[in-house]
Amino acid sequence: MDYQHIFFIFTCSLVSARDVKYVLKGQKITLGPSSYRQPTRIYWTRHVYDIVSFDGTMETVAPAYENRILLDRNSAVLTIKQATYEDSGNYDQEVTVNKKVYHNAYKIEVIDKVSKPNISCEMIDTYQATLVCSTESKHSPLLKFKWRSGGNEQTGPNLTITLRKFLNHQVYICEVSNPLTIEMATFTAKDCLSGKLTVAEIVVIITSMVVFIGLCIFLGFYKKCQEHRERDQCRREGKIWL
Repeated sequence: MDYQHIFFIFTCSLVSARDVKYVLKGQKITLGPSSYRQPTRIYWTRHVYDIVSFDGTMETVAPAYENRILLDRNSAVLTIKQATYEDSGNYDQEVTVNKKVYHNAYKIEVIDKVSKPNISCEMIDTYQATLVCSTESKHSPLLKFKWRSGGNEQTGPNLTITLRKFLNHQVYICEVSNPLTIEMATFTAKDCLSGKLTVAEIVVIITSMVVFIGLCIFLGFYKKCQEHRERDQCRREGKIWL
């Protein structure tokens, strides 16, 4: 009696929650554990679309990834060159080793470097202002803002400061970071007053205007009084008949 030998291929799931791995635009993406040795089959997909497969003898690369990827056939590690924003997404790996199938899942997000932040000042009143730290990014939700000054720290893009003569040389540092890079900018409190009039200057200007207007009015009245006096004198001397 002939017996048919049936071989079962066991599937071992090594999949956990897809933790996000961040990669800077232009750098390489490396995916896959290097613990596999001599797999007989490798299959990589992104959003269920093929990237590359290896059946033990032949490697097949999807047209969109030609000249952009490198597959290590000994470890099943996949490398994607020159990452673009479009490379972000979910990646799945299927590896067969000794007739066992292993699955791994990855999530990649390609992000940009943080650009140098800009700090602007918005006056609240004479003695208070709000510093606003901003920067350009395609991934704004990933940005974190932190203010530092005199040993104090505060998170968030906005910071309210007090303007006083003895505080006007206080330096404030804004740090902007994402999961991979960080940039910073500095701002001095007195720069809030650059091009703006102080209270003392405003008082001097208003006082000068009042004095000037008062002087003009006085001179006007004085001139009219002089004219009236001259007319009265002329009448008395009989030079005019008005």
